Amino acid sequence: MTASSENPFHRSEILFGKSAMEKLRDSRVLLAGAGGVGGYIAEALVRGGIGHLHVYDPDLVHCTNLNRQILALESNLGEPKTQLLAQRLKAINPRLDIAVYAEALTAENIPQILETGAFDYVADAIDSINDKCFLLARAYDLQIPVISAMGAGCRRDPSLVQYSDISKTHSCPLAKNVRTKLKKEYNITRGIPCVFSSESNPAAVIPGAAGERPTIGSSSFMPGIFGLFMAGKIINDLANKS
Repeated sequence: MTASSENPFHRSEILFGKSAMEKLRDSRVLLAGAGGVGGYIAEALVRGGIGHLHVYDPDLVHCTNLNRQILALESNLGEPKTQLLAQRLKAINPRLDIAVYAEALTAENIPQILETGAFDYVADAIDSINDKCFLLARAYDLQIPVISAMGAGCRRDPSLVQYSDISKTHSCPLAKNVRTKLKKEYNITRGIPCVFSSESNPAAVIPGAAGERPTIGSSSFMPGIFGLFMAGKIINDLANKS
């Protein structure tokens, strides 16, 4: 057998080097959210050689997920995303150490999870701004490397997706809300890496009825691009970790 047939990460090892792949295999990543962005983060991390992954997401697959979420199929509507994700990722790498939790990350459970998990990186793909900011602030305080997804909805131009510190984001309502909340409630103005789009298309929203969230238009490709951007940053940072 050739080296490439014996080692599923042979091509990655050629690119990153053996020691970097050993670092990735030993790294522990916490992923918050397994939806449109989070599903692609998880997929790329595992195919990239990450050896330990903890995933939190309370949702079931819904028919409206079919246009953009890597886990969503007609055949698995109504099933827990975390369960499906674990099955898929173990099928990619049976040696993967994965723990999935069909629950949301909140102010109640984030402190204990972060302080006892010994994570090397946190990937934030949470929709709830309160939980999102609490997770980012806690990771920041504990000096755990983190990267956060800003708004992938309402966007159609892949060329405008970019990395940025949260302090330099613009043209994104979600990023503006995150900046405001981090500054007001946690006294954090910079130091949170994120992926955002500078494209502005606020018309792609249908207002919700009283007490309901608005419906945000989305494409098949933008959430995946955000997720792959985030996975790329995580893999490069962990591979280069001294």
